Amino acid sequence: MLPAGLRLKKSGLFQRVYSKRLNVRNEYFTLSVLPWAKVVKSTKDPLIGFVISKKTIRLAINRNKAKRKLREAVRNLIKCNLEFSQDIKNWYAIVFVINKELKEISFTDLLHEVINAVKLAKEKYS
Repeated sequence: MLPAGLRLKKSGLFQRVYSKRLNVRNEYFTLSVLPWAKVVKSTKDPLIGFVISKKTIRLAINRNKAKRKLREAVRNLIKCNLEFSQDIKNWYAIVFVINKELKEISFTDLLHEVINAVKLAKEKYS
């Protein structure tokens, strides 16, 4: 589980991330980012949220498994991958919107997909 300081919890902040429409999409998830304000530069870690709808995966047990899998991948990357940790510091908030194909991917492939999505977001929006 992500540390409490990294969790995105407030629905208003989720809405702000969605309204900016800075998205990177792959077949497993959509990565939405909210950049730091131009005036404020911070070394603080971003807030990270995970979303999956009932329409995507019907059973709650499967939705929770998909969220846990992606949450663990992000947590491992923050803990072990210094380059990934530096790449996500460009953002104030990050939201992963999960697709149903996520439950079939292996964990190591998921790690690579998360790294690639963050790099692409950095290139596209920084």
